[in-house]
Amino acid sequence: MNKFVGKIKSSIFTKLLLVIIMTGIIVIALIGGFLKYYTHKMKPPFQKNAIHYTNYIIREIGTPPDTIKALEISQDLSLQIRFESPDFKWTTNEKLISFKNFDEKNSYENENIKIDFDEGVYYLTLQQDIGRYLFAFDFRESAASSELLSVFLIFLLTLVFTAAYLLIKRILKQINLLNEGVKQVAGGNLKYQVAVTNPDELGKLSESFNSMTRRIGEMIRSKERLLLDVSHELRSPLTRIKVALEFVEESQSKESVKEDISDVEKMITEILETERLNSDHGKLILTKTNVLELIKEVCRDLQNKHPGIKPASVPESVFLNIDRDRIKTVLKNVLENSLKYSKPESLPMEISINDKEKSLVIIIKDNGFGIAEEELPFIFEPFYRVDKSRSKETGGYGLGMSLCKKIMEAHGGSIEIKSELNAGTTVYLKFTRYINYAAHS
Repeated sequence: MNKFVGKIKSSIFTKLLLVIIMTGIIVIALIGGFLKYYTHKMKPPFQKNAIHYTNYIIREIGTPPDTIKALEISQDLSLQIRFESPDFKWTTNEKLISFKNFDEKNSYENENIKIDFDEGVYYLTLQQDIGRYLFAFDFRESAASSELLSVFLIFLLTLVFTAAYLLIKRILKQINLLNEGVKQVAGGNLKYQVAVTNPDELGKLSESFNSMTRRIGEMIRSKERLLLDVSHELRSPLTRIKVALEFVEESQSKESVKEDISDVEKMITEILETERLNSDHGKLILTKTNVLELIKEVCRDLQNKHPGIKPASVPESVFLNIDRDRIKTVLKNVLENSLKYSKPESLPMEISINDKEKSLVIIIKDNGFGIAEEELPFIFEPFYRVDKSRSKETGGYGLGMSLCKKIMEAHGGSIEIKSELNAGTTVYLKFTRYINYAAHS
């Protein structure tokens, strides 16, 4: 039930369908109510006319009736007649209800005129001076036709409302296309363009959306080109500074400058590596790699750093077709971040592997300082750092996680982070097995 209510709240088309259904029910109920009210209002005039009508018939056939003429009228008007007097009894149909049964079944104040409607047959009795008439008007065929007409009317209304719903859904199809465009752009696909099916307001909105994404894409590409150009330009002066430093006497200042140059070189390398992944010259070099051995290799390089790393749940060996050096970069960046943001009393970080038939997930969990919930959406943004002071002691330049995301996406996988402030952070490196890496090789 909750799932159904949730679907109604989240889908304009479900709401539209319910509105169409409710409108149909209300229209049918109104028509049925009107017909019932009209029939009720017309009952007294109908009874009055029926009495006059039967009086004309009685005058025509006489009392007692001329049976030949009465039989002709019965056949012409599709009605049955019964007449009884002390001296004469006659009927057009022996199966027609008797006066005795009719009187037992009905009770009326007026003894001369009695009326009843039963199962589509309208009965009327009239008392004459020397006898009594019973007329039976059979409306069953008409009633069946009316029922058939009602069913046809309901079917026709259903058809009309269904056609209206489908037409409205077609008109609003652009909303689904626009929604898909928003999802694609939210996922980072700025090249996605929404198909415009109609030149109406929704179509114009979609065109504006496409124009916006193109403009945003151009702005980001301009920023990336500027960053790339600056990075290239910095490499030459950095090289000259390093050469010049070799002629400077050893001192604390010299070591500090060397560290700064090393950090800047690392930043430039990460910028260029990120850009290289987007170019035709930086595609993945895939090899069949034992992921467990790769993890152990990275852990050995970091084994002397607090609070340490320990395998929690890993198989003896697990192989993936990956770019070994780049995945090593991902593991190193993630582990260094976890070590950097660990508390003095933190337990060793845990690494586990969830190996399934179609996927493999490397899980790296620490119990360090954690990341605030409002910071998580921006973790993978270039140059974004949780520490707003941008201190060297608490991190680099904010490019490491951005590079990790690029590398994982190039492998057809993903990187996700879950964290709780002062409780710890868990990083999920997700790989899809059997994926076609031909585009990256």
